[in-house]
Amino acid sequence: MKLKIILSSVRPGRLGERVAKWVCSELDTAGIQYDLLDLKDYPMPFDDSSIEPFDLNEKYPHKIVQAWSKKINEGNCYLIITPEYNHGYPAQLKNAIDWLGMEWWGKPVGFVSYSTGRMGGSRAVAQLRQVFINFNMYDIRAEINLPQADKIITPEGKCSEPVLAQNLLKTVQELQKLAEKLT
Repeated sequence: MKLKIILSSVRPGRLGERVAKWVCSELDTAGIQYDLLDLKDYPMPFDDSSIEPFDLNEKYPHKIVQAWSKKINEGNCYLIITPEYNHGYPAQLKNAIDWLGMEWWGKPVGFVSYSTGRMGGSRAVAQLRQVFINFNMYDIRAEINLPQADKIITPEGKCSEPVLAQNLLKTVQELQKLAEKLT
């Protein structure tokens, strides 16, 4: 499995860093290999190409988009860590998705969402499922929603709810099984 974990928030002081630490710690403990991609490391311009991404054939006009394309192309499944901002997901994530085309095509995707409220990011995930279907991606049913993540995940990435670690591993195993069937 070539799992790419995408940390989608780029805000200063973002809660997503805690969530990513927790996810990575749990996967490290389970011996699952992954590559963490932080959108802060890929400051892409908002899509300014007059040509559709599918028609660019992975020949992107910006080096940073080329680097992003290469990393996404290396993966055969993805786990998106996303906050819920105003009932949706971050604009930077949408931009990162929209810059690419075939790199996403036909691969499985799962979600870890979080918020400081009671919904845990579930509305952001519902919207992302609609976006990824455009790429014939397989969004797995299992998802991790972390309500009041600021209270249950410490700055060091420790989670006070042990059942969430079990659910995370089940989610990643489901991604792995689907990725194996599709390759």
